[in-house]
Amino acid sequence: AWFHSPAQKTAAPKKFWSDRGLSTVPSLMTPTMAATTSFISSTFSEKPMNHHYDDLFTRIDYSRQDLSGILYESCRFERCTLDETNLKHATFENCTFEACSLMMTNLTGTTFDKVCFHECKVMGVNLSLLNDFAIEVHFKKCRIISALFTALALSKTSFEGSALEETTFRECALKEANFSNTSCRATLFDSCDLTSACFTGSSGFSIHPCKNTLKKAQFDVEGAMALLSPFDITLKI
Repeated sequence: AWFHSPAQKTAAPKKFWSDRGLSTVPSLMTPTMAATTSFISSTFSEKPMNHHYDDLFTRIDYSRQDLSGILYESCRFERCTLDETNLKHATFENCTFEACSLMMTNLTGTTFDKVCFHECKVMGVNLSLLNDFAIEVHFKKCRIISALFTALALSKTSFEGSALEETTFRECALKEANFSNTSCRATLFDSCDLTSACFTGSSGFSIHPCKNTLKKAQFDVEGAMALLSPFDITLKI
């Protein structure tokens, strides 16, 4: 009999297989069992968190970090730095950015759905790369410098009280957009639909009436006079 002592319990099976020309005991695990074990191990192994819900992020420096593909729901970012951060294919739903910095941030395929930026600095960012399937984003009292908006559906988007510098809007749908009380220094609107958009209290913009749709758009007297600048007309009052 094999199993008379603990030592024999270990040695006997090895001797059984060695007598048959095998150096090790064959594994009883089938390929299917091995694949299942590998899947379970990888599923429950420690991984970076890729889903945040109702979280608060305060004074975190994400500069040059890779946050691609992460989902943020109902989160709030306060005084965070996202300069040159990779947000490729990341998703932000019902999120707020307060006093944050986004300089040269990668927004390729990024989703902004019900996202609000308040008193943030957005510089050198190509927002044309956003996921255009679902965009709802608002900027309030932000500083937007050298940004590019191309072929985006931005109807009812608010830029209220913001400072736009050397920023370009090209072929964008901006129906009912709110640009009230904005400073638009060297900011160009080209081939945009600005139907019912509000520009009261705004200044510095470059809008050619013949190259943009301005039906029912709202301007104060100073803004309306600025619309005549492409025609080199002098008004005498």
